[in-house]
Amino acid sequence: MTPEPTPVVERVLALAGTLSDTAVREVSVALVRGTVSRQSLREWVVGLGIAPSLFPTGNPELAPTIVDGVTTALSQFGIACVVGGERIQMALDVSKGGWSNLTFPMGKASVDDDFYLYVAERAPAAFEARDADEAREHRVLGGLLGIPDCCSAFFSQVWPAASKRQGDLVPYSCAMTADLPYPWDFRTNVAAQYFGVAPISFFPCSFRCEAAAAVGAVAYEAAQHVSDPSFSHRLANARGTAILYTERHGIAAWRVDKPEEVAFPGRAHPLRLTSDESRLSQLLRRTERLEVRSPHDLVLYTRTDQEQLEGPDVALCVF
Repeated sequence: MTPEPTPVVERVLALAGTLSDTAVREVSVALVRGTVSRQSLREWVVGLGIAPSLFPTGNPELAPTIVDGVTTALSQFGIACVVGGERIQMALDVSKGGWSNLTFPMGKASVDDDFYLYVAERAPAAFEARDADEAREHRVLGGLLGIPDCCSAFFSQVWPAASKRQGDLVPYSCAMTADLPYPWDFRTNVAAQYFGVAPISFFPCSFRCEAAAAVGAVAYEAAQHVSDPSFSHRLANARGTAILYTERHGIAAWRVDKPEEVAFPGRAHPLRLTSDESRLSQLLRRTERLEVRSPHDLVLYTRTDQEQLEGPDVALCVF
């Protein structure tokens, strides 16, 4: 039996038909846990139905108009928001379906400008998160965003190396879980973000991290109250899924009936791909069997030959 939604969740559910899946998850988790959500202002502008033409693309004079529109829309639901003071630009990852794991400050106004929006139930918390973010106080910001201490420490440890690439920590989280058998905890499946909505918005220190799983559990609880059944279905896709990650050649996902066996889908379940033109997509279309030597070492067998995918840029995650 589905429990009755709490007042804070009810406010979010009123936005469920307006915002993106990720925004619904982010705000509901933040309100339930008393934390802060950080997303790009541009996503909120589109999600709230504010004309994209009003977005301050290189024109600072338009910024107050768009900020007032977002603030007014959210204040109707008792949600406070603060817009960051830094112009940023998203750096799109290669072959990941338009996803971005890196942002960088902009020195001058540009048509690609964006800003971070910090959303919370109380305005002081949103201001505090903005100040910590712009002061590069990552551990403080992590606490305000509700990221577990262990995952925040993990981020600080691997970010210097990851930021020199595409800023994606999925292979690092995989490496921390590689010695544990499949399936891993689906509530930590941040890699599901590439195919819709994920239970969490941060990279866990391990895909078996209990603290990260507890955060993901809040998203699943909130999803029970969303009247749109397709939202719960999309979130449920994080479970019973194999995700084959490569750093620059695309990402693939497929349903698995027995996660411990990690069978290649064949005709049983369709492949989902972040890029139809990527090297990985071309290889998988010819693959008939998959051998998993480790999460970072795979052999793909086609009808006529075989190809090995191995190394830190490869990660097979099964949830």
